Amino acid sequence: LESAKERCCEELPSLFPKESYGGGFLILQSWKKSIVWNFTLITKTIKFANVKIEAVSGKVFEHQMIELIQK
Repeated sequence: LESAKERCCEELPSLFPKESYGGGFLILQSWKKSIVWNFTLITKTIKFANVKIEAVSGKVFEHQMIELIQK
């Protein structure tokens, strides 16, 4: 868990530049035939930043930004 949290913190600035983060949540789940740590953080601009990290290898499996408010 600790190495996945560190990896997420290292990757966030490059995956989602210009974003600041508030709270969030973490789920360990089976996703597309892999076990992943699924980090979801809410940004200060009311978006969800989602990063999935493979539990075994520690590699970023998938990431996305979800806008909560449509313009």
